[in-house]
Amino acid sequence: MTGYKVKPRGVVLQFKHGGFVIYEENGHGLVAAITDLGSMDWNSAKTACDELILNGYSDWHLPSQEELNALYVNLKQIGVGGFANNDYWSSTEGYSNGAWRQDFDNGRQTNDYKDNEFNVRAVRAF
Repeated sequence: MTGYKVKPRGVVLQFKHGGFVIYEENGHGLVAAITDLGSMDWNSAKTACDELILNGYSDWHLPSQEELNALYVNLKQIGVGGFANNDYWSSTEGYSNGAWRQDFDNGRQTNDYKDNEFNVRAVRAF
């Protein structure tokens, strides 16, 4: 069979509130959209996430630096979510023309120019 992904053994994958559950505590948490929105500059990434309507929800946003790291640790590292081994934008601004990104191959976070293009994955709180 091709085109199918199997949940890693031992992983309790939760899909609810419109996406993959990153973390949940006391009925509240964070979910990631089920797919990347593409590769784009930082301003386009923020707009694309803010304007996203997916699975009946319209309150998506570009993840903060901390939220992005939670995606990496809680989803990517266990093989959930179909993340690329590329860099992803966060909403956390750095120097005047920069923002933080994270390499989903090794987990390293770096401040980079906002006009560079990196992958984008929206998140939403519930």
